[in-house]
Amino acid sequence: MVAAIVMITATGIALALLCFGANGLRGTDQYWYTAEVEQLLAGQRNIGTVAFPFHAYHQLIPPPFNHHTPTHYVVLPFAALWGALWGWNIVNFLCSFLVAALIGVGVARCTDLRAGALAYAVTILLPLQVWVATQQYLESSLALLVTVGLFIFSFQPHGARKWFSLLVVFLIAYCCRASFLPALLLIPLGYIAYSRPLSRKTLGIGIGMLLLALGGLAGYQHYFSPDPALTFTRYMSAYVPNVSNSMEVLYFLEDPALNPQHLLAKAQRGLWNQFFRKASMQVFYLPFNMLALLTLWGLWRYRSRYPQGFPIAALVLVFLHLLTICLRANDFRFLQVVSPVVLMGALIAVGSSSLLRHRTRWIGIAALALVSLTSVDIILIRKIQRDVARDASNRAALSHFLDNAIPRTDPVIVATSHYSNKEFLLSYAVRPRLVLFTGPNHGYSAEEHLAMRKAVKGKWLLAEPDSPLISIFKAEAAQETTAPLPEPYERLHVYRLPEATA
Repeated sequence: MVAAIVMITATGIALALLCFGANGLRGTDQYWYTAEVEQLLAGQRNIGTVAFPFHAYHQLIPPPFNHHTPTHYVVLPFAALWGALWGWNIVNFLCSFLVAALIGVGVARCTDLRAGALAYAVTILLPLQVWVATQQYLESSLALLVTVGLFIFSFQPHGARKWFSLLVVFLIAYCCRASFLPALLLIPLGYIAYSRPLSRKTLGIGIGMLLLALGGLAGYQHYFSPDPALTFTRYMSAYVPNVSNSMEVLYFLEDPALNPQHLLAKAQRGLWNQFFRKASMQVFYLPFNMLALLTLWGLWRYRSRYPQGFPIAALVLVFLHLLTICLRANDFRFLQVVSPVVLMGALIAVGSSSLLRHRTRWIGIAALALVSLTSVDIILIRKIQRDVARDASNRAALSHFLDNAIPRTDPVIVATSHYSNKEFLLSYAVRPRLVLFTGPNHGYSAEEHLAMRKAVKGKWLLAEPDSPLISIFKAEAAQETTAPLPEPYERLHVYRLPEATA
């Protein structure tokens, strides 16, 4: 009875946090995810409105979506009823609920109902979970796929059905994020390694799995047509300390040569950030790291209580996370994807100890978890609400300004030193116009700038008064037409561009 009350209370709190927190747009990629679903609703499949130098230089106009995943199509029916923003929020909450439920069931199977109920409550109210679920992010659906894969590998008996199921789950995960590629190669090998005695039938099934994986990769390329700018080489060349930021992948005109020193510096920063991120980010990193340590302690102290496959699954998922933070970036959102393994591992350890054996102590621990997690979540929700209000005000002012200055069908070029957080908002507000983001500090020649302008058929330029692009386009008699943009874009002015010459 008490376990049910704990779970119902946690669910009610999570729903309340969703309703109060998920009330608007803020941030960075949230704008892209929302805009992409809105394009799908308008019948514009994989046809984006935000172009970068790579797209313009290679004539990929209109540009593809920055993200184009199966999750978008899960969101789509909800978005058709309640809009793209709430479509994402509903799907994210459902994913969070299912992740918490599966982890709770898994912990209960290994320990008891008390530990399972506590696992459910901690999972659904974990600050990282709440932050991601109340915004327009992809990671909640990835966490669900990882949880399903973890559950299949840990609890299902060995057999071809188990491994084919794993392959399908991680094929879907790969279609959402390419960092799951190693899993598609490990699963056929895992089936062969776990099958004893080795036979021709086993090898045939393993080869069949590999062929299915290759077919899935080909199908992904054909149906989802991912942005060709988002290659592994480009991702590894971006986010290098003191060299490049996370958006450099879209500004390289060609794939850069990999620099071993840059890769080493990037890996060092990724690992450092996992443990020594700034204080405001520790609300996400510290719980994850503590859960990971508790999982290690549990595997050492209570090894027999864990499912037989759990240590291998944990090792593979942690390996994928390390690859991500070392070769791509250590964004706190990426913790959400692998958090199921440390949550399940840590709560099995707690349930296997003597902490929850006495009813009074168990109630006290559950109450403390609910109160402490909810308190932190409320602080995060208030932060989201403030950001949403600020962005809504800026977006309204910017949209009003642009509608009075630039026809809604005219392509726009934006010249900034780099693509930062406020450019995400600008890229959303300028729609439905096609917009090309470029800049003077990426080493492009005047001819390349003019060629990119011609590719997008740019008619307007947003730039600072001292931008070199003004002189480049002024050769074709560009002229300033209006006052500066509203804050926080007050350094940008609007320039009319003449018809491009052949």
